[in-house]
Amino acid sequence: MRRPFALPLLLLLAAVAGWMAYLPAPARAQSQPITGVTFSTAAVRTGPGDTFAELGLIPTYTQVELLERNGIGNWVYVRDETDTLTGWTLTGYLVLEDVALSRVPVNPTVPDADLTALEESLVADLYAMPIIPQLSPAMREVFALGQSLGNRADTLIRIGDCNTASSLFLTPIPDGNYDLGPYDFLQATADAFSDSFSLESPAAQAGFNVASLFDPFWADNTICEIGESSLDCAYRLYQPAFALVMFGQNDIEVLTARQYERWMRRTITDSLDAGIIPILTTFTSQPQDGRRFATAVAFNRVTVALAQEYEVPLLNFWSAARALPGYGLLDDNIHLSANGRRLDLSLGQEAFYGVSLYNLLVLRTLDELVRELEIEIEA
Repeated sequence: MRRPFALPLLLLLAAVAGWMAYLPAPARAQSQPITGVTFSTAAVRTGPGDTFAELGLIPTYTQVELLERNGIGNWVYVRDETDTLTGWTLTGYLVLEDVALSRVPVNPTVPDADLTALEESLVADLYAMPIIPQLSPAMREVFALGQSLGNRADTLIRIGDCNTASSLFLTPIPDGNYDLGPYDFLQATADAFSDSFSLESPAAQAGFNVASLFDPFWADNTICEIGESSLDCAYRLYQPAFALVMFGQNDIEVLTARQYERWMRRTITDSLDAGIIPILTTFTSQPQDGRRFATAVAFNRVTVALAQEYEVPLLNFWSAARALPGYGLLDDNIHLSANGRRLDLSLGQEAFYGVSLYNLLVLRTLDELVRELEIEIEA
C-alpha cells in the first residue's frame, strides 16, 4: 500500500524544481569565470575592430575575464581584474591556457566596424561588408547543382597568386603542423577539409593575376590538357564544391579596374556553371603606399560589387587585416607576413601575422558554409 504523503511530496518537489528554474541568474550556482592573461599591452575598444574608439590599455600580465566574443573569435569582450576597464580586445593578445572559445558566448549582433567613425566613403564601403559571409539562397542552388555533377562537398580548391599558393597557407593543417589553440570549434572543419588543403592547384601560382587563369600558356602542362586553362584544369582534376579566390596584389600592376572586373566576372560565372561556389576574398594593402593603396581600394570595391551582383560569398580580409601590424603585410606591400612554418593560434599569431589571420578566416568561413549547407562532417 502506498504511503498517503507520497503524491503530495512529489508535487512539492516538482513545484520547487519549477520555481528554481525561474530564479534570476545571481541566485543560481555561479559558473567558473573564463579568464586569460595579457602577454602584451592590449588596447581595449568599444567594438571588435580598428574603427571603434579606443577606451584604454590593459597592461601586460593582467588577468581579464572573457564575457563574450565575436563570431570569428578573434576579438573578445573582456573585463580587467580591477573592474575598471571593459571592452573589446584582440584574442591574440591573451594567454588562454586551457580555454576553449566554444565556451565563450557569441555576440551575434556586434558589427565588424563602426561606419560612423569613417569619413572616406570609398573605404567605408569596404568596411561595411561583413568579414565572414553568410550563404545566399542562390548559392544553395549552386551547391545542389554541384552535388548532382559529382562535386566533392569536402573539397576546397585555391585560386590566386603567391599569397594563396603559399606553403604557409592551409598546408600546415594536413601536415599536422598546426595548433588551433582556443579555436576548438573549428577543429571539425579543419579535419573535414584537411585533404583538400594539400592539393596542388594549377590555378594558384606565384606571379598569377586573374587573367592568367584563362590563358593556356600558363597552365601546368604536366597535369593539364593541351589548350586547357588553369581554372578549367583545376576544376576538372579535383571537382571541388568550393573555390577560394583571392587576386589583386599582382593585378593592380598590370590590369585596369575594367580588365580586372572582366576576368573576375568570368571566374565567377565559370565557377557557378560548374556548380562550384566561389568564395571571393578582398586583399589587404598599406595606406602608406598612396598610389598602390588607392588602386587596391578600387579593385576591392570591384570584388565587393561582383560578390553582391552574383550573391556569392565574400571573405572581407581587407577589413579584418586593418588591426594587424603592417596591415598583415611585409614591407614590400605584397606578401602576407608570417612567423615560421607552423600555424600556431595558441600563440596568438592571428593578431600579428597576415598568413595566420587568413588561415583562421578561411576556416571560419568554411565552418559557416558547412553549417548553412548542412554538410555532414565528422566531429
